[in-house]
Amino acid sequence: MTNSRWPSYTPLAIELGVCAVSAYPLHVGVETVDVLTSYQDTVGMRTDEQDADGRGFARMLPAP
Repeated sequence: MTNSRWPSYTPLAIELGVCAVSAYPLHVGVETVDVLTSYQDTVGMRTDEQDADGRGFARMLPAP
């Protein structure tokens, strides 16, 4: 399985067992300065609780 939007990334991610990726913005004030990226080994959306945890972790991280 390949994805034409990510032709180099997708095959390697699948080989490594990545089935889903989420990115949460890291802010300093109103500026987005980076992202917290998380990966999961199951296909599908994160639960509301998992999504809330990701957003919470992103808010707790210190500015880069």
